[in-house]
Amino acid sequence: PFCGIGITNAKLFDISMREQERNRVLLEVARDRFEEQTCLDSIVLKIMMKALTLMKCERCSVLFLKNEGDQELSFTKSFNLTSSFSHTSSESGSAPLVSNGIMDYVASRGEAVNIPD
Repeated sequence: PFCGIGITNAKLFDISMREQERNRVLLEVARDRFEEQTCLDSIVLKIMMKALTLMKCERCSVLFLKNEGDQELSFTKSFNLTSSFSHTSSESGSAPLVSNGIMDYVASRGEAVNIPD
């Protein structure tokens, strides 16, 4: 009986620590957001870095949708970040960025997508 209580307490402690870490990261994102309101690129990259760390992802992408009302989906800007925190950023200029099936799915439905291994 005492062993079961110890295991249960260890599991609860682990869940509590993960929740505390998640809350700490979200608080950092909020603080960063209010400290640096001048450059959207740096805000997006900071949020992406925190998301990669928090979700333990290998890659994160953020795309800005050109116009929700258009029938054709096009993106004006994209940010890509890998787990090593190397990032790329591109703007469409006059031509829209090329999209793929995942981007179209997310843009048309407004749902986040997490792709498992």
